Amino acid sequence: MHIAICDDDEYFCEILATMIKKQFPKAFIGRYYSGEAFFSEREKFELLLLDIKMDGMNGMETAKKLRDSGWNGLFIFITGEEGYVFQAFDVQAFHYLVKPFSEVRLIEVLERAALELQKKTNKITVFSKGSHVSIAFSEILYAEVYDRKTIVHTINRDIEYYGQLFELENMAGQDFYRTHRSYLIHFKYLESYDRKKVVLTGNVEVPLAKKNYQNFVKEYMEFCKRENRFSCF
Repeated sequence: MHIAICDDDEYFCEILATMIKKQFPKAFIGRYYSGEAFFSEREKFELLLLDIKMDGMNGMETAKKLRDSGWNGLFIFITGEEGYVFQAFDVQAFHYLVKPFSEVRLIEVLERAALELQKKTNKITVFSKGSHVSIAFSEILYAEVYDRKTIVHTINRDIEYYGQLFELENMAGQDFYRTHRSYLIHFKYLESYDRKKVVLTGNVEVPLAKKNYQNFVKEYMEFCKRENRFSCF
């Protein structure tokens, strides 16, 4: 696992690195003292512990720039400020740790992050437009059936292939939900919902069948518990 710490307090960076090494002795740990410094080497890392209050480009600005660049690693914000917790949703933060926090708490969050990174390696391979294409489940926003084809909408692209939606549903696992007979959504990217629709990242609206509403809410609450989401709707 490649972990970066980005905090302008060099002493605190070393404390964090020592804690992490105890639990993850094989991890490669990078230390950066500004958002600009990390950004230039972002592709080396899959997990970032990021302070918010920093000189120059602060942590929230760094996070937004990283997401805009297409970096899809995990963020864990580490800060003494509680007031940014809702902004953390905008950059899809994995967690938000408020200083001071215990070593036990840090390791607990890092172990969950490690499991999430393992999920990112889970992929499906489909035959689309004459070639085999691998799709990471972690990057799927939703899938739909249209004109006898399944269309998978990911963070960066759409992939069409001939196949049954229920087959994709069975492989995708419990973080996905069939909101409608023609739609399968990823709870990870859910931003809001009502009795008729769900809204996903990018303001994408997907229909929610009336008969599915109660079970949808139940399954989403279970997802929130598993992922320790800050809040649910």
